[in-house]
Amino acid sequence: MVQIIEPSAELVPHPPYDDHFKVMEHLELIGRTAYQSFDKHEPMKVCSNCYGSGNNPIKDKGDSAVGMERPCSACAGTGHTGTAERFCKMILDRKHYAVFEHYWYAVETPFSDSDWSEIAWAYRIHPYFKIETPEVNSIIIAASLRTWLELVWALNRSSNSMWSYAFAALYGNVPEIFGQYFSPSIEKNQDGLPRVLTEEDSRLEELTPCSIRFVCNRGVTHELVRHRPPSYLQESTRFCNYSKDKFGREIKVIKPHDLKEPEEIKDPDELYKYELGLRYWEEAMANAEDLYTAATGYERKAQHARGILPIDLKTEIVTTATLSQWRYMFGMRYFNKHAHPQIREVFGLAKPLIEEHFGIEIIEEEK
Repeated sequence: MVQIIEPSAELVPHPPYDDHFKVMEHLELIGRTAYQSFDKHEPMKVCSNCYGSGNNPIKDKGDSAVGMERPCSACAGTGHTGTAERFCKMILDRKHYAVFEHYWYAVETPFSDSDWSEIAWAYRIHPYFKIETPEVNSIIIAASLRTWLELVWALNRSSNSMWSYAFAALYGNVPEIFGQYFSPSIEKNQDGLPRVLTEEDSRLEELTPCSIRFVCNRGVTHELVRHRPPSYLQESTRFCNYSKDKFGREIKVIKPHDLKEPEEIKDPDELYKYELGLRYWEEAMANAEDLYTAATGYERKAQHARGILPIDLKTEIVTTATLSQWRYMFGMRYFNKHAHPQIREVFGLAKPLIEEHFGIEIIEEEK
């Protein structure tokens, strides 16, 4: 039976940059949005033999890290990580790099005028990073973990380049990921650089993102993902088979804006139009569910049968964007009276969450 649900918006908090366990768990839970496999998530289980009382591995245990694995006589390299580390490795192996767009690091590193050529070269390869030059001898580079990884793959060619200093700072925070590609041998200078900056640093107001998990229909997400360069991770109709027991053998849908419970309709003609429209929509949703269930029932894969599913199908999508990117999207999708009613609705739900996160008020900008 088709289930009708309401749209929603939820803030997805970003964990502290120096807790790489929580960072990986954050990425895992966002990544599982695509598969709707939250039931397979196992919380982090810190092995005291490997990590003592903190989050950083004990260096003199006699065990060597190989790739993402951390061999240990007590936990065999698995008991101290839950599912997050394995999930992140699986995502890397499958090249589903979009997951890594949903956590950002800002690094302050030594910088001189001669390094502008390094910045220019990096922009030609990968333009999705932001920079600030707060001091004469330093630069702040902010980017998603995916961007950092792709920069490592492309630019890790010189042990004394500006980028190598930045990569060295990151290695100390996410060795499980960067350890496969980069082995730092750089010490900090007299100013304590390079270093990863915290979100509380006032210089990062326009450089740090906010993530929102929307529940809406697929028509809304078609409009949402047109905005770049924000990042998105969406429930996948390739990997989610709604005819399975896991999904209750049913589809979930969002009722169109014009068919929501109306206030009292006194005009008989208008009431007739509303009731007829509602009946047609309910029949269409039920037919789509029946046909989809029948198609997948004879072992047609979900990724092929998904063409039967309606645009009003419920979907989850995590959107990660900086403050300036959110402001632009609100101008286009909320304050714009010509925007679709359903995308205006979900942006209205997200507005107080984003305002509270950044400590600001989002207002319509003058033309």
